[in-house]
Amino acid sequence: MLKNLNLFEKTLFGFLTVSLLFILIYNVLHFDPILGYDAEAHYSYIDTFSRYLPRSIHLPTESESREFFSPPIPYLFPSIIQVICRNISNSENLLKFCQPIYGNLTQVFQNILFISSIYINLKTLRNFKNSNSLNLSFLIFTMMLAVNYRTVSIIKGEIYILFFISLMINIFLNVQMKNFDFNKNDVIKFGLIIACLALTRQWVFLIFPAFFIVYFKIKENKKTILNLYLYHFCLASCYQVGFILIT
Repeated sequence: MLKNLNLFEKTLFGFLTVSLLFILIYNVLHFDPILGYDAEAHYSYIDTFSRYLPRSIHLPTESESREFFSPPIPYLFPSIIQVICRNISNSENLLKFCQPIYGNLTQVFQNILFISSIYINLKTLRNFKNSNSLNLSFLIFTMMLAVNYRTVSIIKGEIYILFFISLMINIFLNVQMKNFDFNKNDVIKFGLIIACLALTRQWVFLIFPAFFIVYFKIKENKKTILNLYLYHFCLASCYQVGFILIT
């Protein structure tokens, strides 16, 4: 993707990349996830969920966490770290001892998801434009949303939604380029992503109508509205994800 960039664009890309990594690493080193929105409720969800692993799966009740209504995927990774920590630690208070450990490691894991989402979206835009060039405007737009960095640094499900939606848009575009000639692998990929989204946030189904609208509009008249609707779909999806992160 970098081969077709001129010197200015390569310099800008390098500056954006270094800036992004600096902010993410700085937050890991200096920002405690316990300071995040409803962090106490998220931590109690993890402590309850991990208490029964790996023998059984027990989702917190209303009396155990104020986030009892949340699906489990955003809490799976920190819960696994909590289980590992309590099995190798000799601390008298395992919950308090392991909280900062799984909190920081979750930050690192969510940073990886965030960077992966950016890469997937850049790849999707490159395929959409049928070009080998790098879309720096999207990268700049993504980095301008300062709330992204706070969302990545706290334990919440929004960063998982961003990742899964990025995957879904990429697969949707690839299928569209094949004139919606689905095969078994496409069906399995869509099914797994939809399942992961449903297990990430209960309101994520509000995003799905966008895919149906675009699909039927494309099928209605491929030649005249295909590029227009697909472009607006990708753009609207970016704003939708941004709105999700902000809220």
